[in-house]
Amino acid sequence: MYKIIDIKHKDTGKTREDGRYPLRIGSLVEFDFKPFVGNYMFYNYIADKDGHPKEGTLRTSLVFSVHEEKDILTVTTFNSIYEFENLNHPWRKACDYVREKYGEEIE
Repeated sequence: MYKIIDIKHKDTGKTREDGRYPLRIGSLVEFDFKPFVGNYMFYNYIADKDGHPKEGTLRTSLVFSVHEEKDILTVTTFNSIYEFENLNHPWRKACDYVREKYGEEIE
C-alpha cells in the first residue's frame, strides 16, 4: 500500500493544483503491478486523504522514469511527477518499531 505524498507538474516542479490533483494527494493506493518505463501507470484507490473508503482506478500518461529510495517511490510521467510513500517498506517498519520501543525519532 502506498500513500500519495505529492503530484508535481513535470515542467515546473510545483505541486499540481489543477483539476482533481489536489483531491488525490494523501490518498492510499495499491498497484496491480509496479510502474515501469514505457507503460502507463495504473493505481487503485483504497481510501481518500481523510481515510474514507475510495474506489476506482487511475491511469496516468506514459511513465518516463521510476526511482525508489528507502520508502519513497517517485514516478515521472509525460505530465507529472508522482511521489508515493511505501507504507509496507521494511525501512518504514523498522523505524516504526524503534519509535514504538524506544520513543526515539529516526531519520
